[in-house]
Amino acid sequence: MRGFFDNDMSIKLTGCGLLDAACQELGIAECWLLSSLKPQLKKSRGKLAQYFSTWPADAQRQIVSFAEQAQPLPPAENQEFIERYLNEHGLDLGELQLLEAVLRVDNSLLLTGDKRFLKQLAGTPDLLDMALEKLPGRLVCLESVLLLLMDRYGFAFVRNKVLPCKEYDGLIKVAFGIGESRTEAHAREALIYELHHLGEDVARLLHSAE
Repeated sequence: MRGFFDNDMSIKLTGCGLLDAACQELGIAECWLLSSLKPQLKKSRGKLAQYFSTWPADAQRQIVSFAEQAQPLPPAENQEFIERYLNEHGLDLGELQLLEAVLRVDNSLLLTGDKRFLKQLAGTPDLLDMALEKLPGRLVCLESVLLLLMDRYGFAFVRNKVLPCKEYDGLIKVAFGIGESRTEAHAREALIYELHHLGEDVARLLHSAE
């Protein structure tokens, strides 16, 4: 199985120390990244570079190591697809490049932390129809990964991994983040709440732990 990762998921899963467990449970043997990630991590300016620089030093090293070892995504084979949804619908270029790849590669998953993109996909009828036909269960978001790992490894395992990173992600902070007061029931409720807000069409595309 190939996993096509957007920049957000690359940073968060690696920075939280959950990448190996996520790949094992999702059956991912090859990790592919946007070619934009590695150079952006080295910049001193830019939104992604500034966000990356706030993470702990050890997490930064792990993220850089992942970016260096993973496969860079080559240019899209179907540039017409990219240009159409970029120019006519304003979808994110990086997410479109990943989507084009996963539509083309049967044994693959798209791992995205961009909920805005998922909502835009759901609001683009012809693209949604294409995704529903070819990609049911093949999109993975942070919420679905955390729920999957909680099911497989337990709440304590996931909580101990993500808590040191709670200041770098609002979802983690809400679901896991205030002292010992966040129970498993609360974490699951928060994660499921976020998934429901993505809508039924997106839910059909998302990987399930079942």
